[in-house]
Amino acid sequence: VLICDRFLDWCQKHRAPDTYTWYKSRLDLFCQSIPATLTVTQLRNYHVQRWVDSFASLSSGSKRNHCRAVQRAMRWAACQGYLDHSPIAHLEKPAAGKREQVVSQEEFKKILALVKDQEFQDLLNITWEIGCRPQESLRVEARHVDRTNARWIFPASEAKGGKLPRVIYLTPLALQITERL
Repeated sequence: VLICDRFLDWCQKHRAPDTYTWYKSRLDLFCQSIPATLTVTQLRNYHVQRWVDSFASLSSGSKRNHCRAVQRAMRWAACQGYLDHSPIAHLEKPAAGKREQVVSQEEFKKILALVKDQEFQDLLNITWEIGCRPQESLRVEARHVDRTNARWIFPASEAKGGKLPRVIYLTPLALQITERL
């Protein structure tokens, strides 16, 4: 538990708020699942495996992410010198899931017809039109908009991964909504 707390403290200082929240939600659940007397050197793969297996309704990809969170905290602890090595370095994780469900044009029109709020319709339309990540359509600000080239540009520091800027090209409808808002 102490290692997870220290890792979360580090995440809060050195990673994006959403990254911190992502790890915290999973690590809190994990720490609640293990005995309070279990030391980090006693931690074994089966502790993590049993915990993940307790979530019967989670998809394979979500189970993988739960494992990744715990494994990342232990790898961080080893890199920082709290541990000689991660006790779960060789944990086998479930396969990553694939998002293969595509909403058809007809389904999208039905969804849109159910929405009465214009701002929410704009959000759905712009996300549908340009295929951006939902968090991008929620976070875009005027400073990200390049109207001349009909695009949004998120600097690397605000883009997923944080290494390259994210450029999203706008359709005419997406540009119209962007300019209106």
